[in-house]
Amino acid sequence: MNNTGFNIYDLFVFYEIASLSYPQGFDEFMEEITEKSTRLFGTRRLAVVLLSENGEKKEHYFGFKSKQNLEEMLMIKPENSFVYYLDGGRLGFMYFENDHKISLRGNKLYSIFSKE
Repeated sequence: MNNTGFNIYDLFVFYEIASLSYPQGFDEFMEEITEKSTRLFGTRRLAVVLLSENGEKKEHYFGFKSKQNLEEMLMIKPENSFVYYLDGGRLGFMYFENDHKISLRGNKLYSIFSKE
């Protein structure tokens, strides 16, 4: 690690985040989010719930057996999960879960990934 606090892996992650292609459709974008989060962070479960101003709701789930299972995880907030609330939850959220505890560094990288 250098004096900036970033290592080579972090720079690779930043590059991958910056190279998100933002495809036209929701499903294609969620496929890209799933692929990048599993490859970069080892995400084993992912949920994205987007709420629009007009009340429209779009959902994407990866690795969950049911929505109820996600709701349980959101209440428990295990150490191996990261939740990013879009505009304080008003516009939805992104839930990521790994098979290990997510470090402070991992939380920072997930936060950057979610904001992008």
